[in-house]
Amino acid sequence: GGGGGGAGTLDSDSGMAAGVKFGHWFTGSGAPYLGVEVDMNAHFSDLTHVSGAGWTAQDLDAASSVYSGAVNVLLRYPDGNIRPYVGGGAGVFHANVDAGRGGVRGPFAGDEDTAFGLQLLAGIRLSIAPRASIFAEYRYAFVNFEFDEPGGLGLDLHYRRAQLYGGFSFNF
Repeated sequence: GGGGGGAGTLDSDSGMAAGVKFGHWFTGSGAPYLGVEVDMNAHFSDLTHVSGAGWTAQDLDAASSVYSGAVNVLLRYPDGNIRPYVGGGAGVFHANVDAGRGGVRGPFAGDEDTAFGLQLLAGIRLSIAPRASIFAEYRYAFVNFEFDEPGGLGLDLHYRRAQLYGGFSFNF
């Protein structure tokens, strides 16, 4: 809840996410289980429902996008073709709520905010060649955004998103 009074919810569909990350495993330094990475990704979804203290808006026909850049510290099982890993990190998240299609505007449409956020992740890598792997990763991000609508109505959005990623990695 914000200046508009009271807590509420903002629901969206699952949406699509994509990202890229660059990292380093400390294999030659006596800590082959430790790694660090820079992670950048984007998440796009349609907003479907928003509610607050005593009010509800449904069928919003608006969209949101969240971009992030974070630094993660990772721990992994260092040996074998199958390597599970866990980690967490912190970074900057930027959210934008776009005006609805066809000129229809949902609450807070057209607003944006940038905030500090955290993420946790767990995954598994499977080596398919000496320098190539495929991976599956679960990521949970949490960040608090503040949107302000003209007229003093505000929304503090507690963004909590669980995401599944899959992809290809190449080791230099």
